[in-house]
Amino acid sequence: MSDFRDAILFLKSIKKEYVFSKDELFTVCRFIYPQAYRNGLSDEEMKIISEVLKVDTLPTVEYQELMKCLIPKTYVPDQVVIDVAISILSYIPDQPTVKVLCAVQWLIGVIGLGLTKTKKLDCMYSLFFDLLLKTNIDLQLCPLIQLMTKSHLISRKHIHIVNYIRKYKGKKKVHDSLLSIFKRMDPDLVPEGLPPPLPTQSLVSGLAESWKGLHMAKSRIAEQFGMRMNSTVVQSSHWDKASISIIPQISYLSPKESRKRTLHDVASWEDLGTNMSYLNPPCQSMSLLRSHFGMFFLAFGSHCLQKRFSSSLHEILLAVFVRKQHNIFIKPEMREAGEKHLLQQVAVFQEFLGQPIPVVSAFLAKYLQMWSGDEHRVLLLRLLCYVHFSTFDELKSVIITPLSMLFISGDLEFKCAIINMFKEFMKNLMLKEKCREGKKSPFLNLTRTWDPADVYPKLFEEISYLISIGLSAEIGKSLFISTCLAYYHMMLSILCSLNCEYMLVPPPTLMYHSLFSHSLQCLSQACMLLIR
Repeated sequence: MSDFRDAILFLKSIKKEYVFSKDELFTVCRFIYPQAYRNGLSDEEMKIISEVLKVDTLPTVEYQELMKCLIPKTYVPDQVVIDVAISILSYIPDQPTVKVLCAVQWLIGVIGLGLTKTKKLDCMYSLFFDLLLKTNIDLQLCPLIQLMTKSHLISRKHIHIVNYIRKYKGKKKVHDSLLSIFKRMDPDLVPEGLPPPLPTQSLVSGLAESWKGLHMAKSRIAEQFGMRMNSTVVQSSHWDKASISIIPQISYLSPKESRKRTLHDVASWEDLGTNMSYLNPPCQSMSLLRSHFGMFFLAFGSHCLQKRFSSSLHEILLAVFVRKQHNIFIKPEMREAGEKHLLQQVAVFQEFLGQPIPVVSAFLAKYLQMWSGDEHRVLLLRLLCYVHFSTFDELKSVIITPLSMLFISGDLEFKCAIINMFKEFMKNLMLKEKCREGKKSPFLNLTRTWDPADVYPKLFEEISYLISIGLSAEIGKSLFISTCLAYYHMMLSILCSLNCEYMLVPPPTLMYHSLFSHSLQCLSQACMLLIR
């Protein structure tokens, strides 16, 4: 054996019963690999090596060396791809994993770099999923399945298998990446809030020396056919960003294939209103919080879209703030900025709607039990200006009581912030409910289940009680007195404008502290309140 041609002829002569010699195979690979790396192998030469790889007696080390030689001139023959795929599917859990892992890495490189045109792999898609459950090579198979995934191949069975593996084998990046691909292709099947899929470059990085040769084959295809090769993975420009936002980017699976328009095409509010019914929702409904156009589309969109958004928002809020799952952020400052951006956009959306979002109220009911009052204080109090509740007892137990405990232990600034929050809460509650009396709200078609004649007096009583406690703790503090007087001024104005029969009287303690205050502003506010 003196050259490349002799090495190929030697491999062609090998039968299934052949007893291999390490020296012979190493010599073969020494002649074949340089030629394959520089110029690639022809289809016939690739098939000869593929036949040798099927021999059961082929040692593991020699198998790896021959796999490195499988570098095509342009495209890999369909038969070679199918043979390698079958060798992976025939893997038995008790056998050594070196051979099958080598085959998986090679197939990842071929599919990821677009070096195969075969469609027969689609028929094996479900078989690869079954292999995930039966073997311990799920971490290596997930990237391969990610590259093979197409929208028409996904089913609920595949989602169930990945979730089962995540539950019993632990959550890994490759599992989340696979679910993210499913989410992009069929948004209704998978919960939202997943990190972006792993880019193709990180999937094929384990190919080492062969990876460079496969890249050269990709370049030869580009030169020969005059086109740029693309991976079968749906790629997005934001995958490679270092920082990952809690709110996903607005992205679409394949906007060019759809006749509908996307939010990226909207240039003005007039354009949005005109084409509202023709807009295609993005893959992840949470991404609509990133823009005012998206919020408008969500507020007046379909009921199904709003339910999807609510479910995803609730899960993300609980994961980030209650369960403290911050694994998508590396640095603390990035985590804090991401949390702040999420709360801010949710608050903006609530104010845009002019109504509470039920899942946000459910999150606040849980989070207030563990909130210290310092973390994201301004934004959380801003969210509390809109609260969804069914009865006054529910509102008191989950919102008013935790805030009362924080009010008692808080400093002067915090006490004033809570009183201002209750002022905005009452204003939103009374004015918005009056405007929508007898009508359904635009978001989720919510209707009022409580009686204003029963709830308003109890709320006024609870807030007046808090003010009395605050006056006892902050004696003579003009800032707190002025804040309380402003609350009563606004409430009396609202009651007057709504023609409510309820009589709201400030506590005597407040009037006493106001009239004997050193602040002229407090004295003026108190006198105006008495005149009213």
